[in-house]
Amino acid sequence: MSNSLHDIHLDQVKETLLPNLSALSLPSYSQLIENFRERIISCTWYNMDNIGPNAQIPDYWELIRPSFEAQMGPGASLIMPGSAAWLSTSDNVIHLPAATDESFIDHFKSLGVLRRFACLPYRGLSALQKEFKLPVMGCDKFADEATHRDVDVAAFERLNRKADLDVFSAFAAPYEVFDIAALDDAVYDKFSGGCLFIKKDNTEVVAQGVIKVTNRNEFRSAVATLNSEIAQYQGMAKHVILQSGIEGESKSFQYFQGTEGNAKIISISRQFVDENGVYQGSLNPPLEGVLGENEALTIADMSMRVHQEYPDLRGIIMNDYIQKNDGSMFTLDPGLRPTGNTGTSIARLFAAEKTGDDYVASMTKALPAMGRTCSFAEYFDGRSETLSLTHYQSEGWALLPWGYNPVQGLPVMALVWNYDLDKNIVFQEVDKKFAT
Repeated sequence: MSNSLHDIHLDQVKETLLPNLSALSLPSYSQLIENFRERIISCTWYNMDNIGPNAQIPDYWELIRPSFEAQMGPGASLIMPGSAAWLSTSDNVIHLPAATDESFIDHFKSLGVLRRFACLPYRGLSALQKEFKLPVMGCDKFADEATHRDVDVAAFERLNRKADLDVFSAFAAPYEVFDIAALDDAVYDKFSGGCLFIKKDNTEVVAQGVIKVTNRNEFRSAVATLNSEIAQYQGMAKHVILQSGIEGESKSFQYFQGTEGNAKIISISRQFVDENGVYQGSLNPPLEGVLGENEALTIADMSMRVHQEYPDLRGIIMNDYIQKNDGSMFTLDPGLRPTGNTGTSIARLFAAEKTGDDYVASMTKALPAMGRTCSFAEYFDGRSETLSLTHYQSEGWALLPWGYNPVQGLPVMALVWNYDLDKNIVFQEVDKKFAT
């Protein structure tokens, strides 16, 4: 890439980026959520589950989204939207699905986290906007008929795709953009010598956007699938991004981009991915222990570049990256939206503020499903002490709300624990507590 800094020693870019480090800050929970005021906030993805099995598919769908329900069982689409509650303030409105469990909402309210909210179908966002006259901040951008966004739609689209990564990061991992029609064996040979990631350039869902290939036959199969998809879904991007695998640890960062080009850092996370590079979850350690010079420079660089492109933009920026053993960072793809880990990261800040313990870590933790319809209150009957920060103070860990599937009786919680404790032992204690 013409503006990549990977072949230049880090010292050569410090002079440009160091002045921007003063624009970085580490906000507390109370300080951070002030940035989400006067919005309607939704963490709901619009997909096949939102419209029903017999509904007419809207003409403006860019790509038919896969069904959460089909892949993860009944009620699965109700889980992630609950994480939006962590962004609640007294003068914004949190959108939750119509079928959200009432006792799950009550627990969020009892913590003093959830204030104003509305339980409506995804398509109800436009009516919600007319009622409250607030812009929509969401993880999705279409099929909701919302007329006023908190960020420019063009910026949302551009930052949530991958083709302009090198515009927004000087530390972009090397990549090339190819028309799907041009993918052939010669292209694969250009990237031979290891694994290759094929990235669709759409805002996708349920890990459908990345294909990992390790040999020519897998590449040919992936190309055939892509050609089939673009024939079926007319709005799908006709190009893909090819990126060679990089040895290192999968990580991500999130920050709030301010209109002054400042960056309020929310999290620097260790990511857990499977053998195909598909995201499984994130661990959020205390920031002071993971925010080094390379991390600060990379975030400052992205914040500066986003500000140069969109001076008035205010919103959550997330970015996945690979970090090598020498500390060097290779950014993979940015996103302008709240993610599931946004809620988990804010839960960490909440626990740190309420307990006075700055050494809090957080991670999502799925608990065993009851396998039947069950309210949140019923699930935790007899084990509700784990939901209190008093439990954190006595046992070193607690479970904060994140998402709940009442159809299966399945909670996905934000587990917070003192980072001095062994994570594996904490997880074993949680598993023992909720063993069925």
